[in-house]
Amino acid sequence: MREVVKIAQFRFGALRSARSAISRTLSSKAWREAVRLVDHREASLELTRIRH
Repeated sequence: MREVVKIAQFRFGALRSARSAISRTLSSKAWREAVRLVDHREASLELTRIRH
């Protein structure tokens, strides 16, 4: 039973560290740049669809 608790705690810890890493990435300039590029690509795809 104790092993299960250890595994659960480990999983939760990994999840929390992953979430904090993700939030650090979200706040970084590189991520915003990537989002901007993706948005730009989506917009140009939309324009292409409208033209045809």
